[in-house]
Amino acid sequence: MITPQTSSLQEDTAWRHFRLHKEYNDIKLDPPDGIQAQPLDTERCHWMATIAGPVASPYEGGVFYLYIRIPFSYPMHPPKVKFITRIFHPNVSRHGDVGIDCIQHNWSLALTLNKVLISVQSLLTDPYCLVSVICCCCCVVMVTSR
Repeated sequence: MITPQTSSLQEDTAWRHFRLHKEYNDIKLDPPDGIQAQPLDTERCHWMATIAGPVASPYEGGVFYLYIRIPFSYPMHPPKVKFITRIFHPNVSRHGDVGIDCIQHNWSLALTLNKVLISVQSLLTDPYCLVSVICCCCCVVMVTSR
């Protein structure tokens, strides 16, 4: 028997599946420079992404692997983004968790995985030192950028 809750859950799942399918096609057909991403499972809950270190940044020449977990409540709630490749960065915890405003406090339905990955890539060029998850790293960045 289909109840209103079951029907709503099926609609949410269908909408999420449609949106993730579209986002995957967008990334596959027109990837941002230096960024690649693809789902690891058929439900598109787990993704792997690579970001090339931006030119003229301390990360130039590097390739960084990220794991992205998409919650079932996506796009109502943001994805969780984690660096698999170890990186010394003021906005990345020692466990690889990314401290970026758009996926922590300012999530919006208008944001996509593409935009999230571009935001992570831009952190490699312009770290946000006012809110840092690693204080000593922030000090190094501030001193060397003077």
